[in-house]
Order: sequence, then C-alpha cells, then structure tokens
Amino acid sequence: MAKSSTPKSAAETAKALKKKLTKAPKGAGRPAPVARPYRPAVVTFLDILGFRERVAASQDATAIRRILARLRSFSDVGDPDEKLEAEHGFEVTRSIAFSDSVVRIRFFDTDYPSGALYHEVLSLLHVQAEMMGADVLVRGGVTVGDVYLEGDMAFGPGFNRAYDLESQFANVPRIVIGPEAFVALRTEPRLVAVDHTPDEDIAYLRRLLKRGDDGFWFIDYLQAMRSELDHPELHPEIVAQHRALIINGAATAPPHSRVLQKYLWLAQYLNDAVDRCGLPEALCLTQADIPALDALADRPPWMAPGDDSDLD
Repeated sequence: MAKSSTPKSAAETAKALKKKLTKAPKGAGRPAPVARPYRPAVVTFLDILGFRERVAASQDATAIRRILARLRSFSDVGDPDEKLEAEHGFEVTRSIAFSDSVVRIRFFDTDYPSGALYHEVLSLLHVQAEMMGADVLVRGGVTVGDVYLEGDMAFGPGFNRAYDLESQFANVPRIVIGPEAFVALRTEPRLVAVDHTPDEDIAYLRRLLKRGDDGFWFIDYLQAMRSELDHPELHPEIVAQHRALIINGAATAPPHSRVLQKYLWLAQYLNDAVDRCGLPEALCLTQADIPALDALADRPPWMAPGDDSDLD
C-alpha cells in the first residue's frame, strides 16, 4: 500500500514559490538581437503632381500602375545584376513606391564609389524628361543622410529630410537639392567618384542645376537634357512637347488655385530655358497661350520706345 504524502509546511510552500519566481525569465540564454545600423545614402523623395485627380479619373489601376512602374524603372529594382553588383561593392539604387510617392535610396558606403550624388541627379534628370514625355510632372527633394532599408521598409533621418525638401521647399514641379548635400560632397570622401576631387564632382553637378529665386538649387532638366540626348537636334521638339503640356495644364487649372501657380512657374522656367539655350523665340509662352501670363507692360501705348521719363 502506497504511503500518503504528508502536507508541506508553510515554510516549505513559501520556499518552493520563491524558487519558482526566481527562475530564469523566458528567452534567457537566447542570442542578443542583431544590431541594425543606419547606412549613409543619397535619398530622393518624389511626388507625382495631380496624382489624386488621375486616380479619380481612372477606370482601373492599369494607368496608375504604369506611371509608378515607369518611375521605378530608373532604379536597379528588378535588374538581375543588382544583387551581384551590391555584393561586389558597387553602388545600386533601390526604390519604393507608395501612393503618389517614390523613394529612391543609393547607398554610398561601398568599395567602389562612383559619385553617388552626381549619378542620382543625372538619373533624376532623365526621370523628369521621360515622365514629361508621358504628360506626368514630378517634384522632389534630394539629400544625403542616414537611412535604414529592409525590403519595402525604409526610414531614418535622411528619409525624413528628403520628404521635408519635397513637401516644404519643392513647391512647384522641380527637384531641389538640399544644401546639406553639397556640404557632404565636400566632406565625405565616399561621395566623390574615384580619381575625382570634390570640386570636380561639384563642377559636373553644376552643369545639371539651376538656382531658384529662393536660393535652392534644382535640376535644370530642360537645358541639361540637351547634352544627354543621342540626337541633340531633337531638343527643340522636346521643349515644344513640354510647352504643349503646360498650355493644356494651365487651361484646365482652376483660376484661383495652386495648380495654376505651378503651371505659371513652369511657363517662366520654360521661357528662361528657351532663352539660355538659344532656341527659337516662338517656343516661348505668352499671354496669348496662357491668359494669366499677363506681362504687365511698364509703359502706356502712347509712350515712345526708349522713353525712360517718369510717369506723372
């Protein structure tokens, strides 16, 4: 016959409970989480103008998907050599698309620096020119900063700054370069192409940029694209296509809207580019094309040309 167990004393019960509570916590002995540091990168945040209206007018997702896919095609996403190039220390550009925005990330902590900032700006010049041909206008911001990227998850100080540049300073259909990017180019050797000095890379960049009235440099795609064309003689035709896009856009924009403001800025930019490139004056936009482009003559019709006397 088995012996009956004797009940534990209060002291024994308390000792057993204390031992149970002081056991190693769940998960003890497991390896510590792997640190996931930020990486330095050239970061671009792009926004498609009029995206909401395009979505509202679309019958299905086909046209919108095509626009976003075309924007992403200017990165290394889907390139069969992307992974191999990254593994061998070459710079590659990744991109993430969501809603009306595309984020481009080009890490430059690689073994073979090729001038990440210059090549990103050059790629964006082609983005603007190509999208313009599809009647799509973009604006954006480019910076240099730390970012974390894993699959379709991206965040970090560089990401935030690129977004701020696009949303607060681009304002019109232009891609601005944050002033901190030029500071980084002068102080971060990995941003400079092999066998180049910072001043050389800045000189190459300068040929692709124009300074706005607010002091921000932006990509001067209408002029700079001329040197990128396989057939430079087609440059006037491309500018003419852009001219038509501006006229059509301004004609459909509400008269008291920020949309019209964007097309007026584009008109002024196009006229300036026509002048700087020595293109035919007929490509310039006037009040006859866009009524809001009133020149506001500074002299009445009866005043003779060249008469600089004050009006009474």
